[in-house]
Amino acid sequence: MEQASEPRGMLQACALWRKQDRNGKTCYTGPMGGLQVFVFPNTKKEKQEQPGARIVIAQREFKKDAGPAGNGEMFDGDGGGGEGHEPGGEG
Repeated sequence: MEQASEPRGMLQACALWRKQDRNGKTCYTGPMGGLQVFVFPNTKKEKQEQPGARIVIAQREFKKDAGPAGNGEMFDGDGGGGEGHEPGGEG
């Protein structure tokens, strides 16, 4: 499959997949090196000045059963978080 070319001066950082978080809300997630990226849409946006989405980055954890080639599931997590969730923060 042919990938779309990036606009001049831009590089693709990672690809994201649409998932459901533990609360049943849509989020996007994907690997970026040793990190896992999560994008949570702001469903409580009331003003134009408020952000439309929040990005959360977590360190990726490798499962023991992934095998030497790394063919197994790489991220050992439930894709949790949710709107307003920030690691080490409240809400």
